[in-house]
Amino acid sequence: MATGYLLPISTILQFFTDQGVVLAGGKIYTYVAGTTTPVATYTSSSLSVLQANPIILQSNGRMASPVWVPGGVTVKMVLQDSSGNVISGGTIDNLSGINDPSGLTGSTIGSLLYPITAQETAASVTPTNYTYPSLNILRYGADPTGNTDSSNAINSAIAVAELTSGYSTLYTGQNTYGAIVTIPPGTYKTTVPIVLYQGVSLVGSGSGNTIIKKTTNTVGSGSSAAPARSGINDSYAVDSIISIWHLAGYHCYYANIKGIFLQGTSNTYGIYAPRVSQNEYDDVQINNVVTGWYTNDGWMLSLNRMTFIGVQNGFVHADDGSGSGTGTSNAYNACYVNGVNSTQQPNVGYNFFGLSYSTMNSCAADNLTRTDTGVPSAYYFSSCHSISLNGCGCESSTAQVVYAVNSNISVIDMYTLSISGNASWSSIGYLTSTTNSVVTYINCNFAAFTSAGAAYNMVIQLGATQTEIDSVMPTGGNSFISYSSSSTRKVLSGGAVTLYGTAAGTPLLNLNTTATTGSQTATFTATNKPGSGTTAPTKWLPVSLDGTTYYIPAWT
Repeated sequence: MATGYLLPISTILQFFTDQGVVLAGGKIYTYVAGTTTPVATYTSSSLSVLQANPIILQSNGRMASPVWVPGGVTVKMVLQDSSGNVISGGTIDNLSGINDPSGLTGSTIGSLLYPITAQETAASVTPTNYTYPSLNILRYGADPTGNTDSSNAINSAIAVAELTSGYSTLYTGQNTYGAIVTIPPGTYKTTVPIVLYQGVSLVGSGSGNTIIKKTTNTVGSGSSAAPARSGINDSYAVDSIISIWHLAGYHCYYANIKGIFLQGTSNTYGIYAPRVSQNEYDDVQINNVVTGWYTNDGWMLSLNRMTFIGVQNGFVHADDGSGSGTGTSNAYNACYVNGVNSTQQPNVGYNFFGLSYSTMNSCAADNLTRTDTGVPSAYYFSSCHSISLNGCGCESSTAQVVYAVNSNISVIDMYTLSISGNASWSSIGYLTSTTNSVVTYINCNFAAFTSAGAAYNMVIQLGATQTEIDSVMPTGGNSFISYSSSSTRKVLSGGAVTLYGTAAGTPLLNLNTTATTGSQTATFTATNKPGSGTTAPTKWLPVSLDGTTYYIPAWT
């Protein structure tokens, strides 16, 4: 049985003419809302007896019976006098039955719970789905199935967030996530770069749940003047999945990315961030791009649990042509680069130019093996200072593991496995310290070459100093080491100290602090030996000099 709903036009209502006279014999016409199409109404909730149309008012100006409509029907009512003249103010539109649930759609409820915001109005962004709150990309038409393009929806949410964050002009010094753009679980197709602004955080539901998949190689647009770099402009006409925009002459602060998988189509960049500060990246995975994360100047950054698979270059601090530093005070924690040469030919896992006083903790670079004769590097440092690698590693790679040129780095507890060379490599080392670098290895364990080809175990040259403390250094390759231009190798292992110098591969001085018991007769007189009398030395200290062992007497 059909159930009707009562229109809010009761029989107790009394109608009058414009002159205040009771509207006896007046007429009420009923139409489909917003039209002049007559609509059926009823005298009771059973919807069994039709109302007249028009409804004729009684002599007292009241209706003889209430007006009922089926669920989901909205009505326009027009009031006229008995002569057919429309009464002033007598047209009422969009009337629904009382308690009719048909009108309570998700969109209707959402528009009540989440009405359009001032920031959306200011950004000229009109929501398409009011069931989601502001800054949720589904509110702006994003498609979590990946079938349609979500670029505009995501960039619209960011535009609203930029105005919401309060950072849309200049850095204010607040340490905050600012405005958070929410990306629910799903796969979101994009065709242009997503542009992230200062004070806006892009937060997904975890890199295993939220995927942004760029399906084109379309570049962005615009440029912005670099801070403190006269004449240098950063171009945003690049093929990136996400670009982080900075204002002219400033870094971009607090543009954070968390819990998102970025799937590329051999795009140039996963994340392009030319000038950034105090950004945080956490649980971000990037696949199939040339360079995973790129900056020309990034400082006070936190990069956590970032995984790059099938990339040429993982993390890049690049010289912008000025030769200036590219960042300080950064922390790379549990980051991972996996070369996978079937997607991109790997080049460098961590490629740092001009980075200073920063740390890498529990990072790794694996499968850096090319199908050609190129030379990949797991960790490459150029003009870097006070860089510390703690508990990092490299596995299953045909690559040079650490290369330092004009850099000061400390490598602590590094571990490698299944490292090989190439027969066509010339002067390439498993480890290379060159051009005035100061490199220290502490408690490291470097696996022997599985197949060295023409590669060397280590290359130390051009004024570099390499210190090894209680470490297992590479073997299995060419052992020749160049000590040109006063380069030095120092080895501290157990109780021995070995200094290498100009003679390639031959210790210049070996000092073993484990003294040998001696029985030789003393040859010193009482006036020129330690102590008194002519007793024999208690110990003899062995010293290896240019391959010959000498003994220095010692008394207790």
